[in-house]
Amino acid sequence: MAAEVLAWIGRGDPAAAARVVRPERKREPIGEADSALADGVDPRHLEVFDELHACIDAGQPLTASFIDRLNAVDRALRPMVVERQAAVEAKTVADIFDRR
Repeated sequence: MAAEVLAWIGRGDPAAAARVVRPERKREPIGEADSALADGVDPRHLEVFDELHACIDAGQPLTASFIDRLNAVDRALRPMVVERQAAVEAKTVADIFDRR
């Protein structure tokens, strides 16, 4: 199954990539760093992400109505994502200049 998914991407060697997939890591509990990513995210949006993961995990296609919901979540979260990304980039630049 992993090789089929990787072949769908259309690049690289799917069989070689599938050999390094570690199924035992599939259901790891959410770590503290991962749970911090959800800070400030509305639980309704998190439910959409959980539904997306479930669809992908089950190999189900995404319906047009679900894609509309994903797009609505994107529109709602985009400002927060952009803000957080800008903060990460600013910290990276600050770290680079502080080290020189």
